[in-house]
Amino acid sequence: METAAPSSNTATLLALKRPDGVVAGLRVGQVVSATVIRQRGETAQLEFGGGRVLEVGTKAALCPGERLSLRVEHDGSRLLLRVLRDRPAADVLANALRAALPRQAPLQTLLTRLPLLLEAPLSDPLPQTLRETVRELLNRLPTPERLATADGLAGALRDSGLLLESRLAAGSSDPGHDFKGLLLRLLAQAIRQEAETRQGTAGTKGESRSASESRGGATTQVAANLRPIRLLFAAPPAGTAPRPVAPQAPGPVAPQALPPFPPLAGVALRARVNLRGHDRSRLTPLPQLSLLRGLIQQLGTALARVQTHQLVSSIAQEGKEEPAWLFEIPVHDGNACEPLRLRIRRGKPSAAGAPPSWSVTLHLQPAGWGAIRIAVMLFDGVVSAVFQAEREATSELFRGQIELLRARLREQGLQTGNLGVHTGPVASDETWIEDLSRDWLLSEKA
Repeated sequence: METAAPSSNTATLLALKRPDGVVAGLRVGQVVSATVIRQRGETAQLEFGGGRVLEVGTKAALCPGERLSLRVEHDGSRLLLRVLRDRPAADVLANALRAALPRQAPLQTLLTRLPLLLEAPLSDPLPQTLRETVRELLNRLPTPERLATADGLAGALRDSGLLLESRLAAGSSDPGHDFKGLLLRLLAQAIRQEAETRQGTAGTKGESRSASESRGGATTQVAANLRPIRLLFAAPPAGTAPRPVAPQAPGPVAPQALPPFPPLAGVALRARVNLRGHDRSRLTPLPQLSLLRGLIQQLGTALARVQTHQLVSSIAQEGKEEPAWLFEIPVHDGNACEPLRLRIRRGKPSAAGAPPSWSVTLHLQPAGWGAIRIAVMLFDGVVSAVFQAEREATSELFRGQIELLRARLREQGLQTGNLGVHTGPVASDETWIEDLSRDWLLSEKA
């Protein structure tokens, strides 16, 4: 019988060598499991439940002992078996996404709060060691100056938290500047400090042990959900000086062939301290226990946010020809933090043997600029970009820099296409996360 070649959508088709599928109990639409016994050339033997053995034709390389999940199909003249995703891995992704989605929240809430924890009066109840850990985390976040260089941006993507587990699996024992690792370390210390404070409060007020533990139920739940790796990310013992922050390597010197970008009159180039409407003079100090529990809760939602990005990026590559990666980089500038969101997608090549196309979408909202969306595309060696701002004043600033940007790109040997600027509402990437998550979970239920 004719052998079915692997389909173009990365799913492998196996053609039954004998048309006895119905006799063997296979029905169109049925999903069955089988184990590869052996393969010789383009013929493989599969063992189904009950000891049934069938031969199939395939050009794909199968491994003896490999467990396959197969869906029975019919092309009008023959029965085919389509190899589905590895079900255990798919179940892990689906279950993790179901757990992370309701717990995650935008990073902006935590990023606004962290600098405030170093300012009086909110900082007063916090232990010195915890304040130093917060300060270390902020000092390790990328700055606008660092992101202005190619090496700095690459390092910020690497340290966004998306790749932490891959780096640990590769043998790294120190999260370094990794955002997720830094959050886990701060969370471990906050949980330990909250437990010590709760026990002390219970002893002072004469509360029973069970009453004290019930008050910390939310903290316990956060710790159970996140399961921080305590040995790796444990906070340093009390009294231990925080590790010094590694100095940042200077970025490359800007080329001298063209003048630098002119200053933008009346508008700060970086997000200044605005604290999203918070007035420092009106901040009210909180009891230490309430402050710690609030911090633990916000750290939990931020870690769930990073985990959601990891899961969505993994799901976007499951059986897709156009994989995508979603990053959210916290940018620290003085006393303010703002998230920079990037979605990187690899597209199909324009022709056989041609390099793939790439697109990068950035979302940011620096103080004084409003919401901004920048889409950059690389196709057939041509770079195009679209700048969209919700404020006309911001769009005018971009228009004034377009020709200089075009010259900079050409100086780097890049051919430029359309470089456009538009004013209007800026859509968020949240809908992409929601749509992809919903489609994935619905497909898993099906």
